[in-house]
Amino acid sequence: MKQITKQAENMGGILRIWAIPPGDISVSGNIATIINSANIVNLCPTEGSGSLTEESIAGGAYKIGVEATVTGDGADSMAIIGELNRKVKFLVVLLDGNGRYRLAGTDTVPLRFSSKRLTGSSAASLCHFAVSFVAKASKQQSIFINCPFA
Repeated sequence: MKQITKQAENMGGILRIWAIPPGDISVSGNIATIINSANIVNLCPTEGSGSLTEESIAGGAYKIGVEATVTGDGADSMAIIGELNRKVKFLVVLLDGNGRYRLAGTDTVPLRFSSKRLTGSSAASLCHFAVSFVAKASKQQSIFINCPFA
């Protein structure tokens, strides 16, 4: 009999997101190595806003989505988001609530970046960017990797 056991540590959410151009990271199994850190963007999502979804679709493929809210709409943030919008395709490293690193996307099927700038409807609302990275049909789900920034 096969059984999925209950994990002692099972915290949800994504704590950190790094957008990496496909040519700037090398992956072999679960070992990821940064080749060039100059083009990496570290997105710090607001608490409770980062998520990873992987939906199985026909033919053994997966729709992969990473979504988060990134606060601030100052000139620096706008310039970085603009750069991500221009480059579009990324491999995404995630740090989950259990302290594990995951890699979403591959060289052949990178995730596509999109963003939406929002100010909210009241003074109590946050000025922020809703960001997402999506692959509509990947043969590979996200994988657990070593910390590539060590």
